[in-house]
Amino acid sequence: MLAAGLLVVLLLATGACGSGGPDEATTEQGSTTTATKPIDDQEVAGTLDLFVQAAGRGDAEAMWGLLSQQSRSRLGPTLSEFEKDYAEGFQSGLGSFAQTSYDIVLSQVTPSGWGVAAIAGTRTREGKNEYAAYAAPLARENGGWRLDLGESIRLKLNSPGRKTSEAQPRILLRARAKLPITEAGVWLDGKPVPGNVNGSGRDVFVAAKPARPLRSGRHVVVVFASTGETATAGAAPFRVEGGTNA
Repeated sequence: MLAAGLLVVLLLATGACGSGGPDEATTEQGSTTTATKPIDDQEVAGTLDLFVQAAGRGDAEAMWGLLSQQSRSRLGPTLSEFEKDYAEGFQSGLGSFAQTSYDIVLSQVTPSGWGVAAIAGTRTREGKNEYAAYAAPLARENGGWRLDLGESIRLKLNSPGRKTSEAQPRILLRARAKLPITEAGVWLDGKPVPGNVNGSGRDVFVAAKPARPLRSGRHVVVVFASTGETATAGAAPFRVEGGTNA
């Protein structure tokens, strides 16, 4: 997990394909992202909300029904195996949001058709109260949205940390995968912000920062990356100390 704030940087970086085949697909060095704006879709977050509630109940069958076919293959491939290996972890982790008044901080569809949803709020986990966030990619299947979990794309939010004194902090994301990354995104407090992309097709760096100073207090970053066939997402809260009061 990486969770709700005020301003976001959305980077949707489409790779420039080389002529030597799919392994040469890369994002242009130093290019500024200018991807089409994502589309708001409340059904995306509604599906994540249903999954959170099912996790809170420990309802493995309901969670299974909200997973994509790819997720079932990764986390199953049968309901009984999912229940044995993963259901309890979802209940103690994501399910800890179920009895809280968490906020939906993102519910959008990217230009390539992936859904991205995120929640944030104060929960109690392992006896501790904490403000946390969770984000997930969703795939469109059979006329509805399904969570696409378990993909091995690695996302690392290098900046900001949990606390910053900068009113316009740099947001630095690294995404790595076995296949070329064709789309990557960052949202701050639910809003996309353009940035710069560097790196090779399998190891991409995204850098951006808010266009305006952020308010003092809590904010949430949501990050996303896709190789086309698969995707992953994460969310993280951070606090600005010394920002604006407006």
